[in-house]
Amino acid sequence: MKDTILERLKSVIADKSNSASDFSKMIGIAQTTLSNQMKSPRGISIEVIMLTLDQFPDISAEWLLRGKGKMLLTDNMPTFNGEETETEENLKIELSKVEAELEEYKLQIMRLEAQKDYLQERNDDLVISNRMLQDELNKYQEPRKKDIV
Repeated sequence: MKDTILERLKSVIADKSNSASDFSKMIGIAQTTLSNQMKSPRGISIEVIMLTLDQFPDISAEWLLRGKGKMLLTDNMPTFNGEETETEENLKIELSKVEAELEEYKLQIMRLEAQKDYLQERNDDLVISNRMLQDELNKYQEPRKKDIV
């Protein structure tokens, strides 16, 4: 990462053209204007920065202005499943895949909740049956206890 906008602009010039003269033609300003701004203590004008960003939409404005992130926007893109995405369309495709996956998980959760409810009802039925059987067993054992005594 470069320290100043000027140094970052020099990196863009080196990456996108053969010379500052070629670069000035590409962004549509006079070579002397660019040269003077690069030498001036006042620095690079916002006009040159905006023309640069307009001409090269793959350059990160955040990087050029503040030095945050990487120079190329594609280098700043998030990755999905270990693959780098390069376009908004790829992001949309990945998002729709994730949304479909979430819908499938929701369905699985609903099925599991239904199974849990069913098993809870079966458990409740078994608890009641167990109590009834225990009561019957107690009724059967009480007369036998009297006979033994």
